[in-house]
Amino acid sequence: MSDETLVTEGSDGAVHERLSDDDDAYTVGGANWGPTRLSILIPLIGGFGMVALFLRIVDDVFTPVAIGALGAVAFTLTIWLVDVDDEGVSTFIASLLTIFVGLGLFGGSASMGLLLGADLFPIEDLSFLSLSTLLIVGHIGVVLGCSLIIFGSTVGLRNVAMGDSLREYTGIALVAATIPGAVSLTFIALTIASAGDIAGPATLWAEVRGFVSEVYLSTPGDALYLSSFLFLVALALASLRGAIGVLPVSELLADSETPTSGSLSFVNAVLVVLSMGLFLASILWLFVEQSFTPFELRSILGTTVYDGIRTVTTATGFRLLLAGGAVALLCVSVVVYAVQRLARSNVDRLSRRVAALAGGGVITVGGLWIAQPAFEWVVFEIETRLPGMVAGDFRELTDFAADMYGAETIVLLLLTVMIGLTVSTLLLFRLFLFLGYLPDKSMGPSVASAGLFTATVFAATLDVPPWVVLAGLVATFVIWDAGRFGVTMGAEIGRKAPSRGPELVHSAATLLVGVLGAGIAAALLRVDFQLTAPVGTAALLSALVGLVFLLESLR
Repeated sequence: MSDETLVTEGSDGAVHERLSDDDDAYTVGGANWGPTRLSILIPLIGGFGMVALFLRIVDDVFTPVAIGALGAVAFTLTIWLVDVDDEGVSTFIASLLTIFVGLGLFGGSASMGLLLGADLFPIEDLSFLSLSTLLIVGHIGVVLGCSLIIFGSTVGLRNVAMGDSLREYTGIALVAATIPGAVSLTFIALTIASAGDIAGPATLWAEVRGFVSEVYLSTPGDALYLSSFLFLVALALASLRGAIGVLPVSELLADSETPTSGSLSFVNAVLVVLSMGLFLASILWLFVEQSFTPFELRSILGTTVYDGIRTVTTATGFRLLLAGGAVALLCVSVVVYAVQRLARSNVDRLSRRVAALAGGGVITVGGLWIAQPAFEWVVFEIETRLPGMVAGDFRELTDFAADMYGAETIVLLLLTVMIGLTVSTLLLFRLFLFLGYLPDKSMGPSVASAGLFTATVFAATLDVPPWVVLAGLVATFVIWDAGRFGVTMGAEIGRKAPSRGPELVHSAATLLVGVLGAGIAAALLRVDFQLTAPVGTAALLSALVGLVFLLESLR
């Protein structure tokens, strides 16, 4: 054992000093600076204990919760993987796991609704419709809450900055979705193009080109065509502004002796204002053209003014110049911007994008490989759980879709939807982080406590024993408070520092307050004064509010 004394300074300015040894020494910036072991253990034991209790008390949730647990564990692994130094391999694996994240987190809830829907519907007496709906919603809430408990409890095992990880994983998931999404949409477009009067992709492109030419380039009759003309002018100005922004215009003008920085900024501002104003004017004038005939507009504006405007707006050469210039400038801007981004991106970020694309390619190939058996299995599993008449309609619909688009297209589209659900979940978490409802450093315990609270509230609608609801509420705040306190302690003195004593005292005090509040609520529920349901609910809500204020006073 070494006798060297380590002196560190916490974020509060306090100096921490201790003797180091080979196994327990800690340094700033090392892996030691993270949540304490006890703050990790309490959410893990408390969260999984409550999940086990819900599985025992609430009927028919084992399989959906297992599916949700799969998605939660996959979510945890992806959050860990995006922080690994080997970015190429870890990103590739994370992009593959994206499918399991969406499938698990939302597949569990969907399977729960399907299982109960098959048992409860059709309903002979409509008076039971609301009761059956609440029963389904309650079970789905329990399943979703248990999934969040598992994710929050497991992701807190490692010290990760959740904000950075979520942002990076969002980009990976979006890139991974491009290949299966593009392939599925291409299949759909080719199917539509080969049906009806459209002979193929070439004819489809001809139809689109003809529509654009008719609307923006052709000017038959005596109409003014001011709306489409204003749109072309606005598009040309906006394209010019974009080209100035990406092309080295300021660098080229800087070689001259005339100062150009202020003038160029003024030109850019003018182009932005003019393009936005003309876009708005084109929309407004479109309503005018739909409300008045050319003859009425001529009488309102006068023949001279009307003919003068029409001479400019219907000039075919001018319209072709505006449209061609806008398209050319837009293409140049896109290409130059893409080259600039590629040149500025570092090798690590580029390798992540390539790895995510590779993951999306593997997902696409795998989806095409298993499309037919997977489609038939999913349809069979859903059909067997639906009522007879609904099952027949469902089979007809799926058969028509398979004949029209093919099982491969449907499976790839479903895989893209799964990735989209994962991206939606990531964006929701990032929104909560941005609004301050979730802390960056202690997001794991916060998500676990939020999931436990969700599961408890929805379990209360399923006529579970009151002690289960009270236990869930107490565990919610113990997990939340212990996790946040442990993160603060780990950031101040390190996770290996002797902090178990203060943490135990803090957690015991929180638990004592929760037990006292639960005891008061339980006593109110047992009072022999024929309490009505609203009064009982008010008692539980009062206990919850009391717990919040008492915990805040302890802090």
